[in-house]
Amino acid sequence: MLYECRTFDNDRYLSENGNPPERCAPLQTVGINGGASAGAACQMVTDQCQRIAEGGLCAGWKQRLREAESQLRFGPADQRGNAQVEVERVGRIVRESTCGQ
Repeated sequence: MLYECRTFDNDRYLSENGNPPERCAPLQTVGINGGASAGAACQMVTDQCQRIAEGGLCAGWKQRLREAESQLRFGPADQRGNAQVEVERVGRIVRESTCGQ
C-alpha cells in the first residue's frame, strides 16, 4: 500500500506507512517582555495520510522510485548504502507489478 501524507506545514510526501509517528512542530515563542525568546517550544502533531487509490498507484510508485533514486544520487554519502537498498526494493515493486509492463 502507498499513502500520500501531508505535514502540519502542508508539505506532501509518499509513504508506505499510513500511520506515521508524531513529530514536534516548532512553535513561535516570545520572551516575557514580548520580544524575541531564547527558548524553543513545539507541539506534537501527526501527519495526515490517505491511501492512494488503485488508479493512482502506478504513478505513485514511479514517483517513489524517482525520489529514492534522487536520494541515492544527491543524499549524504554515509547513507548511500541504505539509499541503494531502497532503490532496488522500490524498483522491484514497480517491475513486478502491472506498472512495469
